[in-house]
Amino acid sequence: MLVKAKDDPAPSIATLEALLARPDLSDKARRAIEAELAKLRSGLRGERDVAYYLNFEFRDDPDWAILHDLRLQVDEYTAQIDHLLLNRWLEFYVLESKAFLTGLKVTRDGQYLFWHARYRRYQAIPSPILQVERHAKVLRKLLATEVWPHLRHPLPEPELQPLVLLSPTSRLIIEDGAPDEARRKILLADRFARDLRTYTQKWLHRGKRGRRPLLTQKQLLALARRLLRYHRPKPQPDYYARFRIPRQPRVAESPAPYGSASETATRPRRYFCAKCGTRISPRVAMFCFRHKERFGGRAYCMDCQKDFPPA
Repeated sequence: MLVKAKDDPAPSIATLEALLARPDLSDKARRAIEAELAKLRSGLRGERDVAYYLNFEFRDDPDWAILHDLRLQVDEYTAQIDHLLLNRWLEFYVLESKAFLTGLKVTRDGQYLFWHARYRRYQAIPSPILQVERHAKVLRKLLATEVWPHLRHPLPEPELQPLVLLSPTSRLIIEDGAPDEARRKILLADRFARDLRTYTQKWLHRGKRGRRPLLTQKQLLALARRLLRYHRPKPQPDYYARFRIPRQPRVAESPAPYGSASETATRPRRYFCAKCGTRISPRVAMFCFRHKERFGGRAYCMDCQKDFPPA
């Protein structure tokens, strides 16, 4: 059953697109905004794909509860859990969704690299496995301090499974000799949902070889809703401050009308010979103006100046 749907990313995308449309944007700010928008859309693509497969398999199953985009805060630590999947057997799947369309490589020494199509080279990124394990630790602490002590009936500790789910269109390369956790904890979303459904039907449901559920369907829903009470929505990013953009666009001054006082004051003056009409330079014109007694206060070209010999 679906307890919490994905948050709507439309406000963040609309803000970034509006900033890109501003005419006063510098080239540096424009590149930074385009990179942020591409990163946001790529992350949303991965989360949307993973959410689709999880919802397809477990949304209508009363033995499972799904919470998307769950943000928890415990003391000074914050966990942004992309997807939390829990069931009546107290299995909690803490899922981090990723989309690496151009390729994710795990090297022999455990380094994670993704192929940067623009620069045509691999670029190192933090370990997504360590990231989701940190989220699981925050969730475990929240359960131990805020949820489990207030249960009406004592329950065993839940089993937490931190995993990284890739969009099915992602390309995963794991080198020979890479850490085993890369193969165990980085999975494709569509196969994970299908295999987990098979595992549930084969081993968890009651039967001759099955395990008895620890929660009723009503208790599972209550537990999921209790977790939802600790959700702290992520504040809307202040993109103006991040990219150092003024909140009001700079209005470019329109040019003054031709012939106006301001336009005349700023427009460079042109001079012409008073006799032949040839255009002359300001320097030649100033020479004539400085010798009023010779040229009568008029400007002449150098050829016509010969008609006015010095006294």
